[in-house]
Amino acid sequence: MSHFLLDKKSALIAMYLLLGIGTVHSVHAGPTEIVAMPTGRLDADGIWRNSLTFGRPYVTLSTEATVLPWLQGGFGFVRFMGVPAFVNSGSQYSQFTQNYGDNKDKTIYGRIKLLDETTTLPATALFLRDPIGTTLFKSTAIAASKRFYLGGSEVDLTLGYGTGRIDGVFGGVTATVPAVKGLKVLLEKDAIDYRKDAFAAQSGLINVRQPFAYGLEYSPPGASWSAKLAQRMRTTELQLSFETDNNQRDIVLKKELARFRASLVRASSEQWAQQPAHERVMRELLQSYGFDKVDIQYDAYKVLTLTVSHPRHLHASGAVGDAVHIAMKAGPRDQREIAVRYLNNQTGLAIAHYSFTDLSALSRYITGQTKQADLLPSVKVTDPFPLLSDNPAKVDSPQPQQVLDELLKAVEKYPELAQVDPKQLPPVDLTLAGSFDALGIKRRSEQAKWTVKPLSIDWNNGGDRDHRFLVSPKASLYLNGPGVFQYAIKLNAQYDGRLANKTFVSTEVSQTLIENISKQGIGPNSSVQPNVRSRSAYYEQGKELKLDKAVINRYEQLDQNVYARVNAGLFERSFAGVGAQVLWAPKDASWSADLSIDALAQRSETQMFGLNGYRTVTALGALHYRLPMDVFITARAGRFLAKDVGVRVEFLRRFWGGVELGAWASVTNAKDFGINPGSNYRDKGLMINIPFDAITPNYTRAIVRGSLSPWTRDIAQMVRNPADLYEHLEEDLRSKRVQNGLEYFSGVADYSGVIPMGALAMDEGVLRPIGNAAQTFKREMSKADLGGMATAGALFTLSAALSDRSVNKFASKGSASQVDKFNKLNSASTGLTALGLGAAALWAYDGADFQRSNVALASLEASGAAIVLATGMKYLTGRARPMDGLGASNFGNVPRGSSSFVSRHMALSTALATPFAMHYDAPILYALPALTALARVGNRQHWASDVAAGGALGYVLGNIFYKGHSGPSSQRRQAMFNVTRDSITVTIPTE
Repeated sequence: MSHFLLDKKSALIAMYLLLGIGTVHSVHAGPTEIVAMPTGRLDADGIWRNSLTFGRPYVTLSTEATVLPWLQGGFGFVRFMGVPAFVNSGSQYSQFTQNYGDNKDKTIYGRIKLLDETTTLPATALFLRDPIGTTLFKSTAIAASKRFYLGGSEVDLTLGYGTGRIDGVFGGVTATVPAVKGLKVLLEKDAIDYRKDAFAAQSGLINVRQPFAYGLEYSPPGASWSAKLAQRMRTTELQLSFETDNNQRDIVLKKELARFRASLVRASSEQWAQQPAHERVMRELLQSYGFDKVDIQYDAYKVLTLTVSHPRHLHASGAVGDAVHIAMKAGPRDQREIAVRYLNNQTGLAIAHYSFTDLSALSRYITGQTKQADLLPSVKVTDPFPLLSDNPAKVDSPQPQQVLDELLKAVEKYPELAQVDPKQLPPVDLTLAGSFDALGIKRRSEQAKWTVKPLSIDWNNGGDRDHRFLVSPKASLYLNGPGVFQYAIKLNAQYDGRLANKTFVSTEVSQTLIENISKQGIGPNSSVQPNVRSRSAYYEQGKELKLDKAVINRYEQLDQNVYARVNAGLFERSFAGVGAQVLWAPKDASWSADLSIDALAQRSETQMFGLNGYRTVTALGALHYRLPMDVFITARAGRFLAKDVGVRVEFLRRFWGGVELGAWASVTNAKDFGINPGSNYRDKGLMINIPFDAITPNYTRAIVRGSLSPWTRDIAQMVRNPADLYEHLEEDLRSKRVQNGLEYFSGVADYSGVIPMGALAMDEGVLRPIGNAAQTFKREMSKADLGGMATAGALFTLSAALSDRSVNKFASKGSASQVDKFNKLNSASTGLTALGLGAAALWAYDGADFQRSNVALASLEASGAAIVLATGMKYLTGRARPMDGLGASNFGNVPRGSSSFVSRHMALSTALATPFAMHYDAPILYALPALTALARVGNRQHWASDVAAGGALGYVLGNIFYKGHSGPSSQRRQAMFNVTRDSITVTIPTE
């Protein structure tokens, strides 16, 4: 091992570059297209790019983001100008032909980094477009780009090859113009034959052949936008792009971070007990800092315990820091310990319990004299247990004349006091009466209050603000109708109230002001499932008053780490019902899990309280897993809104700035298309969550949550329950898990502690792990007894071959019900194998338990090798399957791709299970390959010798890769990072 220490500036740069959490860049990491052809580059990590491209016959709105340093993905919405939609859809949909407008298509993009650019190698990337869905623009291409300087110009050369719409060799060059900063000239060899595009005859592309394109691109230095003007497809194309860097953090410092510098004349414990005014002053201070549900207890052991909640702090650790600072300044001078019980404001549930046992160390840290590492030994963050009574006593606030008049004389927000030495300020006597007003400190009103803002009118009832009324505008967009954009602009009125402790009511009423949905129409609906979402636009039609939500929510803490909710009412505009949910969120784990059950009735599209007759019960179990670099994987399985059963998997990356970008995909047992019965729809889409906390001067929990899906369909849909526990608690739960619960304790992000890195790093991409696996395989094979392994495998396979005919004869006599049972067993074993692969991938990336992570990596490598080698053996043998009826000894007379020998399913399941079974001494895990063998032989997909050979191959590979990752070679290979406020210590393993 070798170690080195970086200063603060170099440390931040190192964190960006080495961890892949971010990349030091201006705006571009390099152009991802020349004109239309892809380059070998990706945008920098965290860049989110939105573009509007106009070039007849296409108008394209696209959004792309680099969600990992090696992965960029996106979504596009394409309009075919002059091409009517649904012309050949049949008489069933002829009513929509005249008013639906131009044809539109949804398209997806993907870019995978293969190689970084070096002094000798070019940047290389794999480009994918439309691999699924309508595939109208389906393309697969690989491109390599190399940058060099010619005179004063930066030149970027690209060469690539594609299949599909991009067909053949392509390439081009971009070059900066030294005389005009930000200007580039573009020239490319276009590999698209536009005459073969969909609807080429209607759009006029049938006559277009332009193998070269050229243009200009301009992006002002330091700007976040660019414009591209080009000549291609025999037309002029204009593209406007806007980019944001999601890795910017603490963009706007909080004006609410004011720390009063003056020393205070504090009460002793005896005075605190005898004079209630001291506790009232602290309560008033906490409330002036925005805290709600305040309860203060001071016991005989001189422990000051605060129970607080904050409606505007996005980060629980930051709210706790403010509360502790006030406790240090205004609490008893001889207090020995400070504890904070933090409540989630939206649910009233206790999330975390902080204990600070060394107040001297705490004082030195919050005044900037020491680092977080010095504070850690005296801080304990635990999961609170439920209390018999979790309802803080409400204490009347003092009258203005009872409040101290000198309390915050040296608040930081006054610039003229910023340089004053606190030791030179006279102590403030807490016993003096006065008013906050003279000090410029705004006391929270105890009376009902109206606040008028440019876009909203807000009312709260004062005190703990248990009741709030908000009027604001609201917009709904619908992208799948006759218009390119159909919309409804509404005036929205929302009331939220606390009926009792942890019991809330929420209602929402909207009045549509302007909408074009009724005028332009809805468009055809080809869904054969219950229309749980495909008729969503009908709920937006008309200008009558709509009751969007009216629900009562009750939350409870059942046990340590276990939370629950029940609710009933009108959950959303489409559904009403009753629901329940339980969430388990262990503090020291990288995961949490929940189960939600909702009994639902679909609401009428036109009546405020009416129902339309559709009833259903949804039941979904969810596993939420957090990986390094704030990557979140969520898997939901169960029964969805349209009574379909399946799985929805979500990927989400949270960047340094707090913005979350992700995607989801679903598979269920239902069919959705009526027009094309042979095809099916798998719900998928993109999601983005934008918190305003990083870009506003005031604390706020406001988050804009959005999603963009290719279609409004009915497969794998979920009810929008406004009381979802994970959505309400996730940020607070994360805050107490990250960095010992102290990430924002100092007011702004303060990085400290070891960053856990798994055996597989999130920024490694694709090629490096494959290369590492190949090296491990080569090294271990050189040590292995190849002759002995081959002999044992051959004897095992030949022994099984003796029973090939008899086993197949038995299986062939099975009844139809028995065949169905074997088919279901095959589906179950395949699903369990897929689930095992997913778990192994999560553990390989998870650095919380490096030993487990290493075993998981061995399992993944063995599984990959099993697929490759088993496939190769299939092509070598060409053995007939039992169902072919050609006999067990027939070789070379069937297509190589459908060869029976060996069983890939068996090789994969055995290779997956073996490293875990060996490491944890758990032979029970071999039940998975046993079930696989039974299923594959029982449904006559394989001979007994096929599964025997597959099992032997999987076991050998699992054994080889496990040995390659155990013993001395199992030591941590990834660099380790210990991050503090001022530096990063990097530990690099050496051989």
